[in-house]
Amino acid sequence: MRGDLIDELLDAATGRLAAYGFLLTGSQPAGEALLQDAVARVLVRHRMLSDPLDAEHRVRAAMRTIHLARVRRANSWWAPHAQDPVALTPRNPELHDQVGRALAGLTPRERAAVVLRHHDHMAIPEIAAAMRASEATVEGHLDHAEASLAATLGPIAPVVDRVEIFETRRR
Repeated sequence: MRGDLIDELLDAATGRLAAYGFLLTGSQPAGEALLQDAVARVLVRHRMLSDPLDAEHRVRAAMRTIHLARVRRANSWWAPHAQDPVALTPRNPELHDQVGRALAGLTPRERAAVVLRHHDHMAIPEIAAAMRASEATVEGHLDHAEASLAATLGPIAPVVDRVEIFETRRR
């Protein structure tokens, strides 16, 4: 039964999880290593898992947690990441390379904040909690990262946290 779950998880979600690892780390080898570490952590800690979708969600959360912990420990948040990203079977290779190069130019904290905001659709308070930083710090990372990305890729559409709904009466 355990082997079936691992096979289903790896068959169904490896590409998505590897791409997520690439987004977080900025490099394919580091993303794959992060994925392996997260799969091992989830399978050891959650031995009773039986649903591949639940396992995928737990692996994604473990990847985020492991990566943020590594970034905090590295004390290299202010140094740009020097590795060139390796493309992962993109639909538009030229655009994928541009995005990869733009993400590689960000600091690890900026990249993590951008991925959590734009890929995971997390609100700023959630990102702040995940990164163990203040909301103002997260906003600063996002502002700097989005300005850098916009200079390379063009304007970035704003993310809306709150939508106001107005009720009107019909006559």
